[in-house]
Amino acid sequence: MPWLKHITRGAGPAPEGEPGSWVSDAAREKFMAAYDRVFALWPQPREAFDIETATAITRVHAYRPHPGGVPVVLLTGAGGNAAFWFPHVAALAEDGPVYGIDMPGDANPSVARALMTPPASCAAWLDELLGKLSDRPAHLVGFSYGGWVAMNQAIRAPGRVASITLLGGAGADDAHVGSHPRLPGRAEET
Repeated sequence: MPWLKHITRGAGPAPEGEPGSWVSDAAREKFMAAYDRVFALWPQPREAFDIETATAITRVHAYRPHPGGVPVVLLTGAGGNAAFWFPHVAALAEDGPVYGIDMPGDANPSVARALMTPPASCAAWLDELLGKLSDRPAHLVGFSYGGWVAMNQAIRAPGRVASITLLGGAGADDAHVGSHPRLPGRAEET
């Protein structure tokens, strides 16, 4: 993926180690120019807008040829952004709107105001975000860390979840999935 190498070249450790910060304004500008070019690959018309929650301002990318259907919400792995999903968006939008979420704290325009590392705070953020996107439960599709976020949401706040699809879900091995009493497998405490 030569475009990925090109996009990430401007990123590096932030001087203060703050989530979502950049090594310099020039690095941010270079990254954001590449970010915008990749979003041209999404089906059009694509909308981009920010949703404010208690813990973050989250950039959402929407493709809505069928806005009345059940929404599909795409959650990317750590270090990525919603541009990752461009090859799949059109197919996923056949029955309802598709929303690509730029996870706060990663390389994208989303801004985390507080760390969302505890599972309960991560679920609270996503629950609030899903409530602002639609009044219908959503199909959550998560890649790697995004899979963990989807699974965490289904466990802690299942009312907004129609289904989850995990793609290389972080923490989806038997030791983690089976540890929750509502899921099949081992019933150990974590």
